[in-house]
Amino acid sequence: MKLLCILATARAVSIDWEALHPSSSANTETAAAGEAVTFTWTDTHDVWAMADQTHYDSCDFNGAVEVHSTSVKTGDVSGLGETKYYACHVGSHCESGQKVAITWAGTATPAPTGGCPAAAHDSDHDHDHAVDYAGACQLNGNYPLYSSEAEAAAVEESTSGTAHQMGDYWMPDCLEDMNHGDYTGDATVCGTVSSDAARGLGLGMLSLAALLA
Repeated sequence: MKLLCILATARAVSIDWEALHPSSSANTETAAAGEAVTFTWTDTHDVWAMADQTHYDSCDFNGAVEVHSTSVKTGDVSGLGETKYYACHVGSHCESGQKVAITWAGTATPAPTGGCPAAAHDSDHDHDHAVDYAGACQLNGNYPLYSSEAEAAAVEESTSGTAHQMGDYWMPDCLEDMNHGDYTGDATVCGTVSSDAARGLGLGMLSLAALLA
């Protein structure tokens, strides 16, 4: 296993992505609950979140999501109570070992099992035509998703104002309409430049609405 640097300041974890090309295919790292792990590189690389361990082991990018593109040279990822799998999608870099499994401590926030108020819409509502939520993005049929727990909780329509984590993103707990794996709308895919901008715009609009309330 090539160098996985752990910085001494503030327990920040940094992965020398460049040093993992090439490397062992069994690279692992651990982090504290919710801690940001920073990837850094100099040549042409990117960072993709793999769908699961099976896809990671075989460098199968079906269902993978680009987290950081080749246009950047540093980027963060985070998690809570789970192991996530990352690989470089450039050329055969993944096959040559530029990949890492990161395990975060803690307990992931589960989806709610009850306590949400009855939906305000008709029970026969077609989820193929989900409500559009400002600043939200979609991923693997899940919608609406936000980049932070606070942002997701801010649009929650019940009085609880809570959200649960889904991979690198967050979904409000109680909405008029939400999709878990069955969204077919045209919302921007999470992780793209446009969705990042949209999430920022959505949060700005929420902040403005709070000030005007």
